[in-house]
Amino acid sequence: MRDRLLVTAAACIVMTTPASAQPMIVADSGDSAWVLSAALLSMIAILPGLALFYGRGRAGPTGFALFVATATASLAFAAIGYTLIFADGSTLLGSLTNAFLANLSDVLDGTTVSEAVFALFE
Repeated sequence: MRDRLLVTAAACIVMTTPASAQPMIVADSGDSAWVLSAALLSMIAILPGLALFYGRGRAGPTGFALFVATATASLAFAAIGYTLIFADGSTLLGSLTNAFLANLSDVLDGTTVSEAVFALFE
């Protein structure tokens, strides 16, 4: 009985991971939900506020123009803006490796938020 216990203890010690092993970082659903809600709240606050500020009585056409401008700017940012700002490259500009939001990583370095959620927030 004692021999089996020693063999089991030795096997457990040998099969454990070393203390220097880095844990695998995965995207946290709570952090992602918080970033997504922050992005939604900022869009909800900005568009009507700008429409009322610039409209001064004609908020409808101005709001539509702001909506079109925001949609156009968002598409341009998704196409090449994100990769020029956040991708690895020179000190001035990034590379085109993430053009059209391709090749995004599962988790952004140093965070627990996926890179797609971060790109939406930006």
